Amino acid sequence: MTGRVVEIKAFVPARNCALSLRFYADMGFTLASDTAGVAYFHHGGAAFLVQDFRDEAHAHNFMMHLLVEDVDAWWQRLHDAGLEQIYGPGACVTSCSPTPAACFGASPRTCPRNARAAVRLSEAY
Repeated sequence: MTGRVVEIKAFVPARNCALSLRFYADMGFTLASDTAGVAYFHHGGAAFLVQDFRDEAHAHNFMMHLLVEDVDAWWQRLHDAGLEQIYGPGACVTSCSPTPAACFGASPRTCPRNARAAVRLSEAY
């Protein structure tokens, strides 16, 4: 195969599109565009699309896996922003692993300092 992959983005289903847009913006993602029921978010080199469409079976199984360099700093920023108070418990579940295949549910405080981190974004929005 020739040619280099430039990017790939997931279409994230939204139960409540306005709430989803606020949730991802509050997490620190930049809303680059919002037209025709599709919103484009990015943070650094990572990007995804929020779609004003929801199929329950797909949404129930949909998950994004976000790797961050410093799980403690990321978790603290989300905590300080009050995301769980605004969006409910479990809105941002953090965990970590020395490899990108993270095991969800661990406290970020138990992560090795050099571990890459994973943040599971709730499908509830």
